[in-house]
Amino acid sequence: MPEYPTFDFDQIDFVTSDTHFSHARISELAERPFGTAAQMDVELIRRWNDTVAPESVVLHLGDLALGRIAESVPITAQLHGRRFLVPGNHDRVSARDAEQACHRTVHAAV
Repeated sequence: MPEYPTFDFDQIDFVTSDTHFSHARISELAERPFGTAAQMDVELIRRWNDTVAPESVVLHLGDLALGRIAESVPITAQLHGRRFLVPGNHDRVSARDAEQACHRTVHAAV
């Protein structure tokens, strides 16, 4: 079994969820003020990086991105922080994919 980076819950700096990177219809469904998914992604990355320091620990509680993992990895690679993902219903990632998109996929009760 591969060794993954770990964290203690008291080390978490930020908790977020439902960013829905690359979700073409989320602006309409959630009334987000963006014309396209690409515009939304650029702005979400900017806001994330303005808030999260590179050394911060971020627990993402699901629905990180929608779409192919090959499209999601370049987006998540731009995000500051050590990211840990609790997969949501839109996060169809294998352990290998999760290592690329985040530092670790967490399968635990929170």
